[in-house]
Amino acid sequence: MRDTDRILDFMVRLSREAIRNGASIEYAISAMRHIAASYELNDLSVFALSSYISVSAEAPGGEHRTRQITVPEPAIHLARLWRLNRLSLDVCEEVPDPASLDGRLNHALEAPSYPKPAVFMGQVIAISCVCMILGGTVGDAFATGCSALVVCVIFDLLERWGIDRIIGNAVGMWAATSLAIMLVRAGIGDSNSMVVISVSLLMIPGIPLVNAVGNLVRGNELNGTYQLMRVTLESLMLALGTYAGVTMMGGMAAW
Repeated sequence: MRDTDRILDFMVRLSREAIRNGASIEYAISAMRHIAASYELNDLSVFALSSYISVSAEAPGGEHRTRQITVPEPAIHLARLWRLNRLSLDVCEEVPDPASLDGRLNHALEAPSYPKPAVFMGQVIAISCVCMILGGTVGDAFATGCSALVVCVIFDLLERWGIDRIIGNAVGMWAATSLAIMLVRAGIGDSNSMVVISVSLLMIPGIPLVNAVGNLVRGNELNGTYQLMRVTLESLMLALGTYAGVTMMGGMAAW
């Protein structure tokens, strides 16, 4: 029975971290089912949302064991997600001692993390290049980079304070729009719209949108509808933040 508890603990923790780092609900459920089958757990029952996971299975003595866990707000980390996927496959193939599962999961979560200044600069350079690809000038690219850096710092602060991404998108887009207009007026950029559009691409919830559509296509209407509503709200907050920034900087006439 103790081994069953360890397996269930491993399953819910693995699924929580996978969902948090960008995996779809279907992936998490599939991983749990394959792990349970590898350890020959009977009568498996799984209920998973993007914010909550519950799993139960029958222990060798006939008693059902249950685990429940909440899923934090997404923090996409593809390197960590790859390591978790590799771990899931290895566990299914090797069926290691349940006592070792916790240590293996902790090791998988030790994916390298880069210093925040390096991450910010990578995002700034990438979105500045996107601006030029879309047809912006060098001045637009510089203004885009400045606005993107401000957005990165704002998101980092809001995450530390526990502010939801829906609100963060509105605040970040308001700051980016206001700064973009000021930079263009100062002669640093040439096109308000080019700068604002480029910076908005940094905040569009792309992976959650793909997961939401995937849920709907596979028949998981509950999770698909919830995720699609959240993606829609996050996108609407981008429009609201842009509108607030334009209005505070003089309205469309000054745009």
